[in-house]
Amino acid sequence: IWILVFAVLAKLEPCSPQIVLTIFVIAMGVFLSMYGEADFNTTGFGLVLASEIFAAARWVGTQALMSEGEVDSVTAVLYMSPGSAMSLLPLVLLRERGDVLF
Repeated sequence: IWILVFAVLAKLEPCSPQIVLTIFVIAMGVFLSMYGEADFNTTGFGLVLASEIFAAARWVGTQALMSEGEVDSVTAVLYMSPGSAMSLLPLVLLRERGDVLF
């Protein structure tokens, strides 16, 4: 869902009724498979939601760079990987502070 929203906002993907219907059907299937989950964890849900939003933003940024013809896919990954790893470092240190050995 987030990839479609960001791609439409960045004008990388047209918003057609077929795409919206397909995303809606998939989202409803996921919702129905999770309905009534006994062990809902708000922290986990928030982390997954943030992960999806940041992954969609990364995808749209990569697509925008590649559509202009400035970089190829391997170069885009090489540029994005260090930033992605460094942005995760504070969260990892906060969440896994008992398991991380220095």
